[in-house]
Amino acid sequence: MCCKPLNPFLPENEEYFKKRVANAAKNTVQIAENKKKLAVLQRGLCSLCGNPLLNGESLELHHVIGRKAKNSDATMNLKLLHKLCHENVTYNKDPRSIALFKELGIIKDI
Repeated sequence: MCCKPLNPFLPENEEYFKKRVANAAKNTVQIAENKKKLAVLQRGLCSLCGNPLLNGESLELHHVIGRKAKNSDATMNLKLLHKLCHENVTYNKDPRSIALFKELGIIKDI
C-alpha cells in the first residue's frame, strides 16, 4: 500500500478535503451552468453553513441585494445556498442572525 487513508475530521487533512470539494464543484454535471459558476466561485461551499453544496440538498439562488435592484442577477449579487439555508436567510428576523448574514456578505443594505 502506498498511501494511508485520509480522515476528514483531522486538521492535517483539512486542506485536501477543501480542494476535493472545490474540484467536485468544477466537475459536476448535476446542476445548471449558472449555478455551477457560483459553486466554483464559492469553492463548492454554502455561503451560510459552510458545508459542501453538492451533498444532495436542493440549491437555490439568493440575491444579496434584492431583486428590485439594478443588475440584481449579476454574478456578484448572487449566492448559491442550500434550500434550508436560503429559507433561514429569507425569513429570519433575529437581529443577531441578520448581523451575521451581513458579516458573511449574504445580505447588504442598499
